[in-house]
Amino acid sequence: MINTLNKQVYSRNYRTNTKIGGIGATIVSKSSLATKLGISETWISNFSISSNDVYCNIRYDYNIPSGAFLNNLEITSFFDYSGKVIQLLGSNANSACFKGTTNLIDGTLPKVNTMLGFVFYESGIENLFCAELTTINGPWTFRNSNLKQFVAPILTSLYSPAGFSNVPLEVFYAPKCTYIETNMSNAILDHLHLPEVITYRMNNYGSTISSIDLPKCKYVTRIGGFRVNGLTSLNAPLLEELECGNNTGSSPFADDATISSLNFPSLTKLTRNFFLNNTDSWVNLTDVYCPNLIEVDWDQCFTFAAKRPITLTVNTELQNHPIGSLAIARFLSYHPDNIIIFSN
Repeated sequence: MINTLNKQVYSRNYRTNTKIGGIGATIVSKSSLATKLGISETWISNFSISSNDVYCNIRYDYNIPSGAFLNNLEITSFFDYSGKVIQLLGSNANSACFKGTTNLIDGTLPKVNTMLGFVFYESGIENLFCAELTTINGPWTFRNSNLKQFVAPILTSLYSPAGFSNVPLEVFYAPKCTYIETNMSNAILDHLHLPEVITYRMNNYGSTISSIDLPKCKYVTRIGGFRVNGLTSLNAPLLEELECGNNTGSSPFADDATISSLNFPSLTKLTRNFFLNNTDSWVNLTDVYCPNLIEVDWDQCFTFAAKRPITLTVNTELQNHPIGSLAIARFLSYHPDNIIIFSN
């Protein structure tokens, strides 16, 4: 069970629908809370403070203003139990509403549907549950935060360059996402499952992920997409185009994977082709299966140290491709027992 979901305890007496932890020393009245949240004091009822946490009932929907909690070191949690917060305003390092909140740990924002850049940049947030979040659009959304559990069950589009960089993710749950473009470094995931993703533009270098499952993905168009530590399983049966790195440091694969075979039955095109260059230490790799591969753009795309024989399956048309024919010849020269199989 996802711990984030277990943490959501909703008030049943309907007297309060909002809890903001840790701010009771400075937010001491309805008036000061209204000013902080950019709403009318008349919208707030049942205001109270307990153990330095502010409780109240907020009657109408509202947006958290730009910079509302910018670099605030008091706030420890923000629970919007009945979904009154609609948007988190501020889209840069000088205006993002929760940027730099290093003591903020937990949050529930069930009605927020869009997040912009920098919102939780350098925040202490560990657990975030966003039931109706559909879009993340902007850089550095969670960069350098402490986010461990991210739950967004209806998120469909995630565009956030460096959005999860230096983030110790343990749970990433976005089962409806169809487009994802971000950096995810320092994550420690047993399983990255993105059942609806079509376009996967991720650089996961530095993360540890045991298995990656992309059952509907057609395009991997970012270097380092599978460059994770400890990769044991990779599923992308519909992948058509794979963009690789332009040097060995940006190969799509890390050099400690324990995969015994790479199976890309729908792959037709490789671009920026350091495809297998980091497989020198892949002690278990024996088969690379790409029966529909007909196009490559560099003759060293199958380069790797000749420590073990590899069986490579490609489409017979690759022989007629001017660069593909050179790539095949290079592959056969790397190890005397390398085998190439041509599929019609």
